[in-house]
Amino acid sequence: MIEKKINEFLIEDLPSNLDIHTSIYSKPFTTIYALIAIAIILIITKVLMIVGMLLLVIGVAMLWKLPNDKYADICNDRIIIYLKNDKVNCQMVMYDEVKEWAYKQEKTMGDQLWFALIDGNFIKSPCCSSKKLVDALNKFIPQLESQTKKRAMGIGPRK
Repeated sequence: MIEKKINEFLIEDLPSNLDIHTSIYSKPFTTIYALIAIAIILIITKVLMIVGMLLLVIGVAMLWKLPNDKYADICNDRIIIYLKNDKVNCQMVMYDEVKEWAYKQEKTMGDQLWFALIDGNFIKSPCCSSKKLVDALNKFIPQLESQTKKRAMGIGPRK
């Protein structure tokens, strides 16, 4: 298979009538809110109060300082991926071009979203928010999720 970049488009050229099902952002709100809740509990119960105060400062700093960049829009017929260091271009994959897709967690390269296309090309994109992303893709193209990972986990059918 040949690896290539996902089709790039100018963000301003995207159709204005896109039916966006889910937008995925880079800031981990659930984790930050859980950290703040734990910090408040530690402070209120006076158990490890200093640790609670430290966690509270870290949580508030994360809410305030971490950028909340848009990573992707999941639509009914396509996924649009916004590039981290490029505020002008985005990448787009139409679901009818996809033969198979997978979300892979890698230690050296970070998390990757992989697509095998019908024409034999292979494309990948760095990503985040795995649970939300996988759930959204499984809603629109569940039959195209890679069976290799499912078989390894004992979920999918064996060939």
